[in-house]
Amino acid sequence: MSEALSKQMKLMRVLQDTVDSGSLEASCIVSDDGLPICSAISEVEKESLLSAMAAAILAMGERTVEELKQGNLSQVTIQADDGITVVRSAGRHQLIIGTARSKVGLGLIHLAMQKASSKIAEVLDGDEIH
Repeated sequence: MSEALSKQMKLMRVLQDTVDSGSLEASCIVSDDGLPICSAISEVEKESLLSAMAAAILAMGERTVEELKQGNLSQVTIQADDGITVVRSAGRHQLIIGTARSKVGLGLIHLAMQKASSKIAEVLDGDEIH
């Protein structure tokens, strides 16, 4: 099996685990310029939309913390009446975006995103998942 295919399978497993855990409805790995890398999204057409939004959301978050001199941005959380969206860094040049219904606790969502982003960074930035 090629290394690229092996990495893709590991990334898909990480994303699918976040969805299977019940914490997230959908998750997507995105390059920092908004291009989809892979996703666990039931509606394929939403992959490009989530990817583009993730890059824009993160750019606004980074600009905000930079202007306010608040250090480094770790994640951006958007809460609405019926859902929550979280974008966080997942390595040097990629992001993870996750969506969930509001009934899921924010702490569980953040924990799932933190674990997933760490595993994604390990795969894409060189180290293996164990």
